[in-house]
Amino acid sequence: MMTHSLAPFAVQNIFYARLLNRFASVAVPIFFILSGYSVIYTVKRHPNISFLDIVKHDLKRLFLPYITWSLLYFAYLVLSHSARDYNIRYLITHILYGNMWYHTYFLLIMIIQYPISIMFYKLMQKYSKLIFMVLLISPIIVSLVTGIIPINFINRILWLSPLQWGIYFYIGIWLHEHNYLEHLSTPIVLTSYIILAITLTVALFIERLQTNQFVIYLEYYDPLLMTLATLIIFYKLGTWIIKILPQLHSPVKFLSSLTYTLYLSHPVILIIFNRIHFEPFNARGTFTLFVYFPIVLISAVVLATILNKSESVLLNFQTKYATAKKH
Repeated sequence: MMTHSLAPFAVQNIFYARLLNRFASVAVPIFFILSGYSVIYTVKRHPNISFLDIVKHDLKRLFLPYITWSLLYFAYLVLSHSARDYNIRYLITHILYGNMWYHTYFLLIMIIQYPISIMFYKLMQKYSKLIFMVLLISPIIVSLVTGIIPINFINRILWLSPLQWGIYFYIGIWLHEHNYLEHLSTPIVLTSYIILAITLTVALFIERLQTNQFVIYLEYYDPLLMTLATLIIFYKLGTWIIKILPQLHSPVKFLSSLTYTLYLSHPVILIIFNRIHFEPFNARGTFTLFVYFPIVLISAVVLATILNKSESVLLNFQTKYATAKKH
């Protein structure tokens, strides 16, 4: 949400926006990692439920919101622009490509990964080291292929595949299976990781100075290390907060229940702000950056809460109706 809120200001080359976007760029990879992590967490927490049943449940939970929100954003495009430009072919193509709106690709990637995760989990149990090497090199291969083959369709398929963005989903599975976050609590491992991250950062800086561009492998490993570093910080911070402020558990749980609704609905808030020309926040400067995002965040939380409550009311009504019909 921070990335999407501050993107226009980052494009204007405002230093604060670019800096905040740099830190916020780990959001999507972390989301994928936690999604993969939660799959194995659920499997181990419910040993009597098959992996396939869990995947089916998650696919139902993802597919309906993906189609619903894609249709809503498509309706907005038709109403605000021209129906000639946004026809049925446009609708089907963009649902298949995951780009009906700038953020909807996330759910499509998730939908693709869940069935594949069954095969991946079984392979990982047998060939853990080999799978780890595949996780490390596959995005590099995909980046090279997409650079060589200038075909949008193929590039889009590879972009949605398990080999690029989806790789973070499988890193999440691998992290849980090997208790990686717990393992990082040892000082030696954590120190080694920090040294590696610093070394890569320096290498990136030198490479950028010399060629004004990143070499292909650094383009992948920089966000990977930054994502894992942020994840470790969140993990350490979370375990510390649980110990000293256990009362925060309820509000955090509430926010986590809104996660997908927040992600899918926050562009509605940005659309509204843009349509009404939110003048106080059209100006450049620090005030814009540090006030606009909190207002977007609060507004999106309110909207997501209303949507979730509405969904609960409808589901309760449906349950009561079904029960009454039986009797």
